[in-house]
Amino acid sequence: KFFAWLVVKNRCWTLDRLAARSLPHQPCCPLCLQEPETLDHLLIQCFFARAVWFNALRARE
Repeated sequence: KFFAWLVVKNRCWTLDRLAARSLPHQPCCPLCLQEPETLDHLLIQCFFARAVWFNALRARE
């Protein structure tokens, strides 16, 4: 529930939020190393995230 609340409120500490606050961060998503890590990328666009969602939804069947 807490994570869902963070997502809805856009409060997850993604790399783009760290950069906006001038905190040390990597330039790209640590999972795929291809795109900047934003909340949308982390939850939907990243290949690894899609695989996790696919497997989680498939496990519920």
